[in-house]
Amino acid sequence: MALTRDIQQLSMDDVVEMYSIDATEQGAPSVYYFTPHLNGDNAIRWGGILYTPINIESSGWEQKSDGGLPHPQFRVSNVEKTLMASVISFDDLLGAIVTRKRTLKKYLDGQSNADPDAGFPEDVFVVTRKVVANKREIVWELSAYLDSEQFMLPRRLILRDICAWNYRYRSGGAWVYDTSENGCPYTGTGYFTADGVATTIGNDVCGHELSDCQLRYPGKATLPFGGFPGVGRSRGY
Repeated sequence: MALTRDIQQLSMDDVVEMYSIDATEQGAPSVYYFTPHLNGDNAIRWGGILYTPINIESSGWEQKSDGGLPHPQFRVSNVEKTLMASVISFDDLLGAIVTRKRTLKKYLDGQSNADPDAGFPEDVFVVTRKVVANKREIVWELSAYLDSEQFMLPRRLILRDICAWNYRYRSGGAWVYDTSENGCPYTGTGYFTADGVATTIGNDVCGHELSDCQLRYPGKATLPFGGFPGVGRSRGY
């Protein structure tokens, strides 16, 4: 809300751009954080993340008037070879996720109005092509994340009545929990069969239906059910 009010004023604080390059799936050890700005004489820090100052130019982020998805060019200085080793080691960073974040200088860490949530909507793109790499610069062409090859929307299969989360199970006498994003968060002590009958811990099995969630979270208005009960049924003809 504060940012919304700020951008409606006749005079607005400086806009600061920050970029992250996530090439961890390509083998990079961590996410890279860069910005073309400084906070006075200091490096930019926002939301607890330190952004390394580097000469960056980018263009073409705006949505096209014909409805086509933008394909920005992302240009970084190669004078200090900051990213060159990663370009060589990780296939030109093709497939890496580039995120552009923007906020006002007043909301950066260390400012009196510091606020890690006061940012413009993020722009998320994928590196699709290395245009050039020489002693002076590296230039990539980006594509919108939704425009990526083999990207499917939705990323999860929409099932109305069935929860797709992986439920805990017994292994070697101990409970094993799936701690990934596909794991069920239930860690309670209510035990039921797949048919919803109360049982002992050794026979606890989830039937993956909404009723199973309701048994394990009695009285809860919000359930971590992995299905989509609000989706209407479809009928083929």
